[in-house]
Parts: sequence; C-alpha cells; structure tokens
Amino acid sequence: MRPAMAALVLLGVMAFAPAPLPRRAPLKGDALSARSLAGEWKVESLWRYGPNGTITTRINAWKYIRIEDGRWSFCREDGKPGTTYEIDVDGGKKPATINFRRPGEQTVWMIGIVRRRGDSLEVLYLPRGTARPADFENPPENFYLFTLTRNR
Repeated sequence: MRPAMAALVLLGVMAFAPAPLPRRAPLKGDALSARSLAGEWKVESLWRYGPNGTITTRINAWKYIRIEDGRWSFCREDGKPGTTYEIDVDGGKKPATINFRRPGEQTVWMIGIVRRRGDSLEVLYLPRGTARPADFENPPENFYLFTLTRNR
C-alpha cells in the first residue's frame, strides 16, 4: 500500500508542475535594420585586412559611431561628427548587409556585412567596393572590420 501511495503522490505533484515556457518566435523587429542600430557606439577596434585574412593595420581615427535617422556618423573623441553616410541595412539576408551612401546621393560608396552579438556590433566593409564578403570568417583583402559596443 505504501509504494502505491508514494507513486500516487509523485504523480499528483508532477501533474501540477508548471509546463516549460514556449520559445518566443523571433519578432520582425529583431532583424537588423538602420533603426534597430540607432544609438551611439564605441569603437573597440578597426582593423584592415591584407592577403589571406592577415591583419595589416589597426586604425585609431574614430572613437564613436553615431547612428540616427538612417545616418552613420564617424565621431572623434570630442563627440563631434566627421564624415556622415546614409545607410541601408538588410537584415533579411544572411549575413545581414549594409550599404553606405553619401547624403543625398544614390551611389553606394561602401558595401559590407553586419552582425550583432548582444551589445556588440561587427561591420566588415570595403570602401568603394563591388564584391560583398560572404561571411566574417574569411575577410577579403583590403576589407575593414569594425567592432563596436553600444554606449549606455
């Protein structure tokens, strides 16, 4: 009788255990876009790649990137913007793509790919390029890699 009662109690407890929460389906707003990237980003690093994916140059010209109203501004340490570009981000592609245009122009000046990892953002791009990289693992020669963290 005792084993039967213990089994009954155990089944009763399990019957009222909470079910696991359903996984949240990715929202459309989770995709990368110029709007989802809006804010100020600290430049952690900016590297230029040479042949065979070797890093040839570390660039220290920019301290911050400010993204607002679909515009990407390179900012110096004092926070003043330098060069500004209009950006188009297509988060529906894998990897997400980014194009940079001078304000008011249709010509694309820089092309690249972009990915977000928590509060970090990586942008692999080529000034005046025509061939977009396929991934972040094999950076083509003359491409630049920004690693940014969102300022709070």
